[in-house]
Amino acid sequence: MINRWLKFVLLFLGLCVVVVCASYLVPLPEQEYTDLSDLVPSTGHLITVQGIRTFVEDVGPRDGEVVLLIHGFGGGTFNWRYTIPALSRAGYRAIAFDLKGFHLSDKSGEENYSLPSQAAFVSAVLDELGIERFNVVGHSMGAHVAALFALQNPDRVKKLIIVDGAIMTEDSSLLNAAGSLLSFPPIGRWAQIYLRSFLTREEIGERLGKFYHDRGFITDQLIGEYAAVTRLENWDAGLIKFVKDSRKNTLERPLSGLAMPVLIIWGSEDEAVPVESGNELRAQMPSAEWTVFSNAGHVPMEERSDAFNVRLLEFLRF
Repeated sequence: MINRWLKFVLLFLGLCVVVVCASYLVPLPEQEYTDLSDLVPSTGHLITVQGIRTFVEDVGPRDGEVVLLIHGFGGGTFNWRYTIPALSRAGYRAIAFDLKGFHLSDKSGEENYSLPSQAAFVSAVLDELGIERFNVVGHSMGAHVAALFALQNPDRVKKLIIVDGAIMTEDSSLLNAAGSLLSFPPIGRWAQIYLRSFLTREEIGERLGKFYHDRGFITDQLIGEYAAVTRLENWDAGLIKFVKDSRKNTLERPLSGLAMPVLIIWGSEDEAVPVESGNELRAQMPSAEWTVFSNAGHVPMEERSDAFNVRLLEFLRF
């Protein structure tokens, strides 16, 4: 019995040595990168906050009531391309920007990408823009950032709108395990090799099928928006660091502590964050208003943009 266990231990240690050594023997696939400034569309501009460049869209009357739009994981300001014009036409000042490490922002393997740090970044960007009080719309992961900001800064948030919110109210054993594994340098390097080798534009297009109920929305142009991040240096290191930092994301305060008006919006066909998750959020915020859009997946502000904008403006006005 002892010999059997000894052989098992030696085999396991041998495999560990192979994994560690091989990770540094296999070269990282080479990639060509574009400077961030060369990717900026005419709809906005770059600003530098906390030493990080990020893309900002700021549309509408300067004296209009401010509505901040926070994108979700893997997304960016482009997710609000139907929402921003509608808010502007209604007299609101719509502001959207890319969170640290996402879409058109600087990437790093050293930056803190935890959601509390993202909430602090939101505060710093708004301070830079001279905005004190505003309404905030958060989508998916961005809903967690928005809720966290509202809990920490209740005097700055007029109304909170949660869209298919991926809000972590309990520790995730899966994220904790993934973060711990990636913190081991050889595993982190294997992850970089995998991302550079397999997260291609085509693969991104395939993955979007989980987020859009109407596959007709998944155009080459939309895939290009999601894939733009892979054209920036350190995009893979930044993504890995985000997963590492996800161990620090659980809300420390209950959502029941939110005193401002709250609207929860969901897509009935959301496969990424099912509508049952929305019902769980409702149970924590009984006074919140609730709207479900049929024939919509994880991004109802795109798939049901007209109805979404009507409901959003209705909630903001009354």
